[in-house]
Amino acid sequence: MARVFVVKSGDGAVAYPLETLAEERAVNHEVDGTPVAIFYRAGTVSAVDAERIGEGRDVGAAAAYLRTIDGRALTFRAAGDGFRDEETGTRWTFFGEAVEGALAGRKLELAVHYVPFWFAWAAFAPDTPVYGY
Repeated sequence: MARVFVVKSGDGAVAYPLETLAEERAVNHEVDGTPVAIFYRAGTVSAVDAERIGEGRDVGAAAAYLRTIDGRALTFRAAGDGFRDEETGTRWTFFGEAVEGALAGRKLELAVHYVPFWFAWAAFAPDTPVYGY
């Protein structure tokens, strides 16, 4: 019943456990050779845990982006309530928008991603690697 965050690129896919994303908050990885960044933030409750959505547990939210801008792969780290890239020091929002620094005004392109239960994803793609395992 674990939920995972799956990023697809080309013929490849990688599953990222939400617990791992909650710990790391920013993951820099490659999926089928494509550099991707996954941002995580707490504060989103589960709609399937309780009788009332507001009483569900905090499962957080994640978003995946292509992390290449102008031919250069950026490396992200969590910084306060947002993220910074190590190459330019630009501050980025959870939504992939650069709000301060050399790349201010730029936006990361979304990567294809899903948030399924692992058992459902694995039933159709059992060979999907799981990040961290």
